[in-house]
Amino acid sequence: DSTLEEAADTIFQAGFRAVPVCSGGNVTGIISVFDLLNAFSKRPEFKETAAEDIMSASEVISIDSDIGKARVLMREKNISRLPVVDAEGKLRGVVATFDLLKAIKPSEKMTWYSIAAEKETIMGVQISTIMNDEPLTAEKQTKLSEIADKMVKYKNSGAVIIEEDAPVGVVTTRDMLEFYLSRREKKGAYVQITGLGKEDAIIAATTDRMIKDSLQKISSFLPVQFLFMHVKRHEKGGKTKYSVRCRLMTDKGIFISRAIGWDLRDAAGQALDEVEKIIIRDKERNRDKVMHRIR
Repeated sequence: DSTLEEAADTIFQAGFRAVPVCSGGNVTGIISVFDLLNAFSKRPEFKETAAEDIMSASEVISIDSDIGKARVLMREKNISRLPVVDAEGKLRGVVATFDLLKAIKPSEKMTWYSIAAEKETIMGVQISTIMNDEPLTAEKQTKLSEIADKMVKYKNSGAVIIEEDAPVGVVTTRDMLEFYLSRREKKGAYVQITGLGKEDAIIAATTDRMIKDSLQKISSFLPVQFLFMHVKRHEKGGKTKYSVRCRLMTDKGIFISRAIGWDLRDAAGQALDEVEKIIIRDKERNRDKVMHRIR
């Protein structure tokens, strides 16, 4: 009996690709992110919005790089796919998290030392050996409805946005869900934080207050539609490190920032400060353009 909005929110919050559908305590089916996209792609907002309006600027990696470098970059930037480019910056392929998992996973039972040795060898293998050389692509002006249809057709969870054959951004199924959920909220700014499940209640509340204070400041000069903050924990030598990614939608477009810190509040604060700085720089650039035209 749940609505599509509730299903989308559940999948988004959990970070899964699908969840079971139950009735009377019994599983009667399953609904996936592709089922949701298939329904959402028919909506007016998906037909009217272009890829460049919600895409994230793409991190890229050279086709001559190895798997180890890709793994470190994806982990530090908290991204799930990485466009692969040649010496001229043209798109040659894409590497997703699943590609790395398949490459690193041992093929048979091995001792710990054998696994470590094989992993070290694998990390030095060129990225071209595991990349998808036929990635899903779209132009900046391509509408989200068209991209969603392709994602559903090819069961592909991400599209590389290109301009003159060079990657300029990435749109994922998660970005699509973010966009849809943000449009469901009619009053005020839609705010959602994921990845706080294991955090202390006081730290989570402090982070929430920091977000509200930052949004209040930004909203004083630029209308805010939604803010999504993704928190990811990394266990290192008995300590926890946090990577935080903010995606802020305003009337002037989407602004994205990332930060890393040993304390969640520090990482969140850095990400919020950075997104404010990006917005201010963008505002100053637009003002300078106007002044130049006036002169």
